[in-house]
Amino acid sequence: MVIDKARELGIALSESPEFQRMLRARAAIEENETLANTIALLQEKQDLIADRLSEGEDSDCRIDLATLSNEIDDIQRDLMESEPFVEMLDAQHEFENLMQRVNREIAVCIGADFNENSTGCSGNCGGCGGCKH
Repeated sequence: MVIDKARELGIALSESPEFQRMLRARAAIEENETLANTIALLQEKQDLIADRLSEGEDSDCRIDLATLSNEIDDIQRDLMESEPFVEMLDAQHEFENLMQRVNREIAVCIGADFNENSTGCSGNCGGCGGCKH
């Protein structure tokens, strides 16, 4: 029964406006070859920094790291000027917010969330007819 409910929740999430918007935004990025290549270049530069950091700290490495860091900053600045990229970030943020609200509600209903600012079930059923946990 719990797994069936989880499946229902998964389906409901996949049909949510937030998830659909995120899918559309990701598809727009993938269809934009220039933008997709820019994102791939950013990932490549980030991987290079991780590799350099694991190699050690000689002076050439520090120069490489500074150069790579400047290049990453430039790429990120370019991406933040791209409307499709900003839309994707915003869509992902909205879906993450939805997932946090869902997870918070689940946690509250099982008594795992004792945050005073949370809403929903407190885990104490005295006088409550709500979630029926």
